[in-house]
Amino acid sequence: MGALLSLPLLAVPSMTTVLSFAASCCGAATCSMVCSACGKCGNSVATRIGYAILLLINSIISWIMLTPWAIEKLQHLMLDYVKINCPKGECYGWLAVQRFGFALGIFHIIMAGLLFGVNSSKHPRAALQNGYWGPKMLVWVAFVVMSFLIPDEFFVFWGTYISLIGAMLFLILGLILLVDLAHVWAEYCLAQIEDTDSRF
Repeated sequence: MGALLSLPLLAVPSMTTVLSFAASCCGAATCSMVCSACGKCGNSVATRIGYAILLLINSIISWIMLTPWAIEKLQHLMLDYVKINCPKGECYGWLAVQRFGFALGIFHIIMAGLLFGVNSSKHPRAALQNGYWGPKMLVWVAFVVMSFLIPDEFFVFWGTYISLIGAMLFLILGLILLVDLAHVWAEYCLAQIEDTDSRF
């Protein structure tokens, strides 16, 4: 598993050994040992942590892709098949960041489609949500690789229109959830004040 996770790191030979060793610590035995040392952790909590780590990895790699160094390494790794240029001059990693975001978005859309109608962790398809982390990571890496085979023009359109609309909808949804949380919390606090006749 560690060897598979270290394949994308071949572009950076000096870090390959260190990161391959770190990735080999992600095996099932190591994960279960670390999780058992942390105490009882619910399945849904571990799943949330797993998806948060996936988002963090995607974000860090996207941030690294903004540097000219990463783009040069990426073009060398792709045997100059991918030339990352914008219509109005060099844009370095903007298109690479769009590709990583696109791959993660497609991954989550497919997962949502596969899990549509699952409302309990006892459902047979819930195992797809809570487990199979190795295959899920390989699918995500495959989507990232495939996104680099899509022409740049698609990602210029994607980044200019579709991702901006999606980001706006995401922010509006987050704002609605935040206001709802504040409202529910205020009602709970008022109910506690009325029940105990105390403000503390």
